[in-house]
Amino acid sequence: MSTPRIAVLNARDEVLGFLDNDRPGAIHYFDETLHLYLAGSAYTFEGKVLTSEDSQMIEVGNKLSFRYENKDYYLNIVKTEKDEVYTSFECFGLTFEFLNEEVDKYEAPEAKTLAAYIQQ
Repeated sequence: MSTPRIAVLNARDEVLGFLDNDRPGAIHYFDETLHLYLAGSAYTFEGKVLTSEDSQMIEVGNKLSFRYENKDYYLNIVKTEKDEVYTSFECFGLTFEFLNEEVDKYEAPEAKTLAAYIQQ
């Protein structure tokens, strides 16, 4: 297998279809780049498909899922650009979703030095 088969999922993780470069007649993807960050715990994926009726499933809010080099990837489609010829997509792995989270400030019961926090 030269490239992974990619499942396209909706927001409820139901399979909408597949991107598969090894299957004739399937939606083929190209110009793809998988970026790994922090020793592989965070990742992004981007690529293109030819715009068609089938490519309409590539939309913001849907997800991509695939296995590559014995590692599973699960990504949210966060950006698409479509014209008459190409549909480009950009996806973030779930670890990047934490960037949108907000955490309340920590209120310590007593003031400590930085060294004391690290030791704790």
